[in-house]
Amino acid sequence: MTKTSFVHWIASQIPDIAQPLSYYNLDNTVNAEDHGTSHFVALDREGNAVSSTSTINQLLGSKRISPTLGILWNDEMDDFSTPNVTNAFGFAPSETNFIQPGKRPMSSMSPTIVYDKNNGEVSRVQTDNSFFQIS
Repeated sequence: MTKTSFVHWIASQIPDIAQPLSYYNLDNTVNAEDHGTSHFVALDREGNAVSSTSTINQLLGSKRISPTLGILWNDEMDDFSTPNVTNAFGFAPSETNFIQPGKRPMSSMSPTIVYDKNNGEVSRVQTDNSFFQIS
């Protein structure tokens, strides 16, 4: 990806429009338990580590795509509480989780790296595997 012409060629391969939602027959599908969440861990010889979790949240995320790149947007705003509205996971609203400027929503995503303080080596890398428990 060092040449602008290559970047333009890649972009030209992405269609301007997606299929209408009816094309995907969503009425006859079930939401997979993982909800479109993935996780990766990277460790190197020098003891550096990365633990990262990414999600679109629900089936097809927000059901919206970027008009310029066709990238599916997530629906993480559902992780905030809305007064008098139960979220997609069935949780009742909580005033402490209402949307406010600069606030982050409560989330069970918890990529974690644990180092042994005696020798500095990574002793555990973990993340959530659902919104109920940490593995």
